[in-house]
Amino acid sequence: PQAGGTKSFFFEKLRKEAPTALTSKPYTSSGVQLGSASMRGALFFGDSIVREISDAFPKITKSTNGKSLPMLFRWAPGGLGLQEDDHGLSAYRNAIMMARNESGVPYSVVFVGGLGIHHLVPKAPCLERNGPTLGHEKLIEQVLTALGKLAFELEVPIVFVGVMAIDGATILLDPPKHDWAKFRDFSLPYIWDGVEAKVFAGIQNSSNEFKNIDSISVEENPKKKFPGLYHFRPTALALQCPGVRCDGMHFGSGWARGRGSGYLANIDFDCTSSEALWHRPLAEFFLRNFGEKPVRAKHDVDCASPRRMPRRCPRAATRR
Repeated sequence: PQAGGTKSFFFEKLRKEAPTALTSKPYTSSGVQLGSASMRGALFFGDSIVREISDAFPKITKSTNGKSLPMLFRWAPGGLGLQEDDHGLSAYRNAIMMARNESGVPYSVVFVGGLGIHHLVPKAPCLERNGPTLGHEKLIEQVLTALGKLAFELEVPIVFVGVMAIDGATILLDPPKHDWAKFRDFSLPYIWDGVEAKVFAGIQNSSNEFKNIDSISVEENPKKKFPGLYHFRPTALALQCPGVRCDGMHFGSGWARGRGSGYLANIDFDCTSSEALWHRPLAEFFLRNFGEKPVRAKHDVDCASPRRMPRRCPRAATRR
């Protein structure tokens, strides 16, 4: 739908033309439940995108006593210690070894992200030296190699949380993100997602050769160099569900009059949170990679449905 230049007009048109109930009423509970009797919780490092994923984790997991599994989030936008010679290995090692759940034992899995959107600002040195695509490729190759070694050393699975594609047009609709002018081209995350997938497959290749890298499939290669390293791709959800993020960046964002602060204090986007869209892809990731019990759902949706929550996302949302 044509946006008319404002966020509120865009979301109104989205709900009429998609059609979808997303953005009109909060979608914060999916009914997705993943049995995880053997897990001791999850540790998360990253930015606001990783924080949304961390918030989803206890909502979809249950231990044998029926309680949600513990979760700890550490704010680390842009990554930890990436400018050091070991590309963050020491910084993440220390942080992981110090972290304990409520029972005083280490977490079962570690998620590391925050290396995408926060590198869209001009101060990212790796990009300044090597360009937006090659620079990100070199950075991710160094970080993933360090994380792979750390997963082997600490004997803990480490999940690299890739870049999250953003809805640039939604961000720029009035009122725009307050610091929109500080960011590089909003299309870069789409490119970086593919770069990250290529690098991840490359370092997992047992021969460690980067020839014909696009043809490498981690799933088809049982001899992974770093078997404890995994890749979670948020961009897949962003592409499946375009247009429903109220601020163009976070599924958990939502603005009704009086909720915001600062320049958003009296703004009403006429848009509500869709944070539960994280639940199924996260549960399926655990099921696929860690052999957890199958996902059960009572009222979960993939993205949207006519007047309720359709099984398919509102593709019309991509036309602003």
